[in-house]
Amino acid sequence: GTDFTFTRSGNATRNNSSGYIEEVGTNIPRLDYEPLNLTKAPSLVTERASTNLVTYSSDMSNARWEKGAVSVLSNSGISPDNTLNADAVIEDTSSAAHRILTNPAILATGNQPYSFSVYVKPIGSPRHIYWMSQNSSNAIYCHFDMINISVREVSTSGVGSGATASIIPAANGFYRLQLSGYPVTSTADVYNQLYFETEVRTGFAPQTYTGDGVSGFYVYGWQVENLVAVTGYIATVASTVTRNADSSRITTLQSASILSASSGTFMVEVDKKQNPIFLNQKITVSGSSTNSSLLIDNVSGAVRVRIWNNSTINVGTITTDSFPEGTVKYLIKWDGTNTSVFANGKFVGSAAVPNYAYAIYDMYEQTSFSNNNINEVLFFPSAL
Repeated sequence: GTDFTFTRSGNATRNNSSGYIEEVGTNIPRLDYEPLNLTKAPSLVTERASTNLVTYSSDMSNARWEKGAVSVLSNSGISPDNTLNADAVIEDTSSAAHRILTNPAILATGNQPYSFSVYVKPIGSPRHIYWMSQNSSNAIYCHFDMINISVREVSTSGVGSGATASIIPAANGFYRLQLSGYPVTSTADVYNQLYFETEVRTGFAPQTYTGDGVSGFYVYGWQVENLVAVTGYIATVASTVTRNADSSRITTLQSASILSASSGTFMVEVDKKQNPIFLNQKITVSGSSTNSSLLIDNVSGAVRVRIWNNSTINVGTITTDSFPEGTVKYLIKWDGTNTSVFANGKFVGSAAVPNYAYAIYDMYEQTSFSNNNINEVLFFPSAL
């Protein structure tokens, strides 16, 4: 509506009210629907800028995709954007590891987070998926159970722990596979590989089996990002593509009497899309993240509220427990003496904080945070 000023330079994608992926234009907020629950009210996407490093995101027939004991039938399936542009990747009848991978590889910076995602839909006999991001000595990998639609194992080889994975339902029978982690300890080429398997396995080695010549997956929307979590789909053809950041702002909290000069209550409800990431939000007088401001951010999987005075001094920190994926509600109230925090209805803590008059409210993602949708924001002019 008119409460927020929304900005984003350039196009971005969302799931529309029919559940299909669609592109929206500059400065249009992305109100995102759940494809399998279209009666649920949409939520607001607030993502930081990101670049899809895969240059042919939905053209597996291109020479930049190496095929191992598989064939590709271009534009043979209806994709999550409801057009005939998903490729069928079909195993051949040889006894081999049936796979498709990016070649040339993607150059990954050492000790940097990367997130990998792709939409798939089964074809023929049941096949599972083993996904690996690997160079000669390091890898993160995951085994996906495509019958029970679950993550069987997510692990690492030659790098530290911390990899995460998930499966998200999409339109037209597709699922978005997501894998995030730190694939290399030093800058190196990384091969992003997807293997088929006839059984749900664990461990680093892919399965070798005799294919039937007809089974496999429709594949669409392959994405690699230099981020700690997967973001909305960014289509590419022949080159990388960057999507710019979303930002929503209110500058009239005081002048419109949304908050009083000495007290107030603020509640935000988000859909937390990937553990342990949480969103960065702030309420601030000047537009700065450190002047008379409240800042919600993430630290070691937990969520903290930090309060600064107008001299950029941190005068209070309240840290909550971490939360798994799902809906999370935060309520923050201040009365001129104390600021208190509640999470999902539970009192978390309070800090003695002087009287501040908050005037500006910003919603956007910063460098370390991503993958949350905002369901609702409420303000009250008193400390409830």
